[in-house]
Amino acid sequence: MLGYGNRKKMLFINIIKMKTGIIIQARSGSTRLPNKILKPFYNSDNILDIQLKRLKNLNLPIVVATTNSEKDKEIVDIAKKHNVSYYIGSKDDVLSRFVNAASENNFTYIIRLCSDNPFIMIDLLKEVSKDEHKSYDYASHFIENQPSIATHWGIFGELVSLEALLKIQKLNSDALYKEHVTNYIYSHPEHFSIKKIEVSETIKSTKNIRLTVDTENDFIEMKHLYKNYFDKFDKLLIEQLIALINTDLLNKMHLSIVENSKK
Repeated sequence: MLGYGNRKKMLFINIIKMKTGIIIQARSGSTRLPNKILKPFYNSDNILDIQLKRLKNLNLPIVVATTNSEKDKEIVDIAKKHNVSYYIGSKDDVLSRFVNAASENNFTYIIRLCSDNPFIMIDLLKEVSKDEHKSYDYASHFIENQPSIATHWGIFGELVSLEALLKIQKLNSDALYKEHVTNYIYSHPEHFSIKKIEVSETIKSTKNIRLTVDTENDFIEMKHLYKNYFDKFDKLLIEQLIALINTDLLNKMHLSIVENSKK
């Protein structure tokens, strides 16, 4: 039986052997707003440009996981422009896209991001990717016992092990879980070890925030908000961003949440 000191040493060695990377889920073929991540959003940058520039602050390998659709060649070109890796895979089986992208790049752990979130927060990604969370299958900020990926905030990422994704492939072949990569984990917690990370009091007490882009109205409102926000602050902080959201925009966000929750 290992003593405390030896157990601690083994944990440290295992963490050193792990390789963590960022995988961004990206495609142009959105039903509600095609090409939303490729349209000019701030100056000449699109949303994917913005994400890639900001994510380099994490000093982790980045892979843009896109599809084999002809329309997504432009996404590959953007990845090349930013000197980050890319993976081309199935349009419908997003789970296999992540498994293959992670395997090809020798990632033990994946920080999973969606490409339609211009306000992704680096400080929250640093928090979710701490070494202490890598003893779990899955780590995420939770809001009212919901994983952040299932909310409309659009500022979070989630940490998941490649091993957990491989387990999903073994346990289930339902199309829902192939499309929504980590849904099976938090809907079947009995099969996985899950770390629920507390969010700040500011986030807990703020309702009806929607900072993701799904529709034309989302794009227009977020583009305007991003310009006002980015021109005011050098560093993206959620408290500052919330302070800029006026009552009119908050009401629009609430209506958008209601509308998109029906889909």
